[in-house]
Amino acid sequence: MHCFDWLMGGTAIALGMAIALGALANARWLLELRRPKWLAETIGRGPTRGILAAIGLACMALGLVILSGWRPPWTR
Repeated sequence: MHCFDWLMGGTAIALGMAIALGALANARWLLELRRPKWLAETIGRGPTRGILAAIGLACMALGLVILSGWRPPWTR
């Protein structure tokens, strides 16, 4: 595994944790960003927090996949 895999995987996990925890904690800084603010105005604050938590979990899962060493077949 390359050092780049550690960097990208760790970054994806860290950002995913920040997004997921921000959504769960109802963080003002997260919901005042342009896109989440628009989404909250469109569908409501609760569903927006759920979507952001799901995005955060997906980022963490992607980080774990990167750290596991998996690579797409076309990059081998």
